[in-house]
Amino acid sequence: MRLTILSKSAGFYTVRRIAEAARRRGHTVHIVDPMKCALFLDGKGGHLLFNGRPFPQTSLVLPRLVPSNLRHGLAVLEELEAGGVPVMGSSLGVARSHDRLRSLAWLACHGVGVPETVLTSSGKMMSKLVGRTGGPPVVLRTWGSGGKEGAMICVTQESMQAAMDALFGLGHEVVAQQYVRGEQGLDVRAMVIGGRVAASARRRPERGRFKRALGRGASFEECALSEAARQAAEKAASLLELGWAAVDLMETEAGVKVLEVNSTPSLQSLEGALRRDLAEEVVMEAERRAAASGAKSSEPSKSLRAKGRRK
Repeated sequence: MRLTILSKSAGFYTVRRIAEAARRRGHTVHIVDPMKCALFLDGKGGHLLFNGRPFPQTSLVLPRLVPSNLRHGLAVLEELEAGGVPVMGSSLGVARSHDRLRSLAWLACHGVGVPETVLTSSGKMMSKLVGRTGGPPVVLRTWGSGGKEGAMICVTQESMQAAMDALFGLGHEVVAQQYVRGEQGLDVRAMVIGGRVAASARRRPERGRFKRALGRGASFEECALSEAARQAAEKAASLLELGWAAVDLMETEAGVKVLEVNSTPSLQSLEGALRRDLAEEVVMEAERRAAASGAKSSEPSKSLRAKGRRK
C-alpha cells in the first residue's frame, strides 16, 4: 500500500506513529503538506502537484488537517476523492467536523443526542431563547479566526446577561449551550476506527479548570462504554463519514450527549494511558479500505490521471 498522510508536519507525534506503524507493515508512506500542493484546473479535469511535481502515487489518503491549512487542505482532499482515491475521512465530513455547530446540527438531524444549543446574531433574541437550554448555568462559546474557540460558564442570569452584552458588543458570534453534567462531571473520549469503538477513556480536567483540553492539564483514565454510548459514538463517526475519529460524549440522566467529533485526533495521551498501539489499528483500517477499493500496494494509483471524474 502507498499511504499518503496529509499533514502540516511529519514531526507531529500522531503522524510519526502512523508512519512508523505503516512502514513496519511493509508499506510506503508519503507525508504531504497540503500547503505545498497546487491544483490545476483546465475544464477537462483536475491535476495535483506537490512541490511542483506530480502528486505521489497513492493507494489511500489519511487527512490530518488543522485550522491553519483547512481550506487549502480540503480542496486537495476533495480533488483526490474526485479522482477515486480512497480516503480515511471524506472532505465533507472533515469540513463538518471542524465546524462544531455545523457537525452538531447534522448529528441532531439524524437522531444523535447533543447538548441543547442556541445560535443567534441578536443578544436580545439570545436572552429569550437561552431558557431552552435549561440554564443558567449555560456555556457561552465564541468562535474566532483560525478555528480558535473561547468558552465560559455562566452560573447566574446576571452573569450570563453581562457576558452576552460584552461578547455581542465586541462583534463576536456567540453560541449558548446546555451545561451538560455527566457522571462525576467527566466526559468520555471514544476512539472510533473503521466504524467501531477501538478504545475509550474518561478525560479528567485539571482541578479548577473547565476546559478538558489535554494540553491544559487534562488526563485520561481507561473506562468501559455503555452500549448506548458505544452506539452513539459509532453513529456519529459514520454520519460524518470518518473512518477514524475521536468522539467526545457524556452520559447524562437524559441520555448520551455527543459534545464533539474530532477528525484529527491525537494518539499520544490515549496510547500512553491505555498502553495500546492504536497507530497500528489505524493502519490496519487503512489497509482494509485500500484493499476494498481494489488498490494494490505494488501498483501505483492511476486515479489522479483520470480526467473529468467527479462523485
